[in-house]
Amino acid sequence: MASSFRTDPLLATARTFLSFIITLVIIAMAGVALAIPAVVIWRGAIIATLVEQNGAVAHPGALILSFVAILALGLAILFCGYRMFLLLRRIVDSVAEGDPFVPENAERLRAMGWLAIAGQLIGVPAAIIGGWIAFTVKNVDFDFGISLGGLLLALTLFILARVFQQGAAMRNDLEGTV
Repeated sequence: MASSFRTDPLLATARTFLSFIITLVIIAMAGVALAIPAVVIWRGAIIATLVEQNGAVAHPGALILSFVAILALGLAILFCGYRMFLLLRRIVDSVAEGDPFVPENAERLRAMGWLAIAGQLIGVPAAIIGGWIAFTVKNVDFDFGISLGGLLLALTLFILARVFQQGAAMRNDLEGTV
């Protein structure tokens, strides 16, 4: 079946928007990936700036390690988002092709649910480390952790995966009887 992107402005807009978001997430991942070695390389300057702004800084080595850990965890969360948007764009593509109720889309939705849960779980150590940083360094505000909305998203994705799986099975049964 021919692609309906040309005739359905909603699908074309969704695909364009998702491609734009995927590009932004890739750029963000690259920026965070570059920031990790930058923090290590310029750790002396970072600590000096923190001392200048806050007075003495307790445990400067642990603080730099904490910054690196937060960046690494942020990179992992960004990667989960990248994968989710990529899977969603593939679902949009299947809708444009006229065949959304396929087992692959059920698998994509299920994977998106697991990615949503992974993002929430990655937030737990990030919240702990961020809390320690906020406690150690004055003038740092940190709010990160498990989101009820994120867990609701995961639940919704798992339910939709079940709906798509059932729709694909019903379609296969119908094709078998015709």
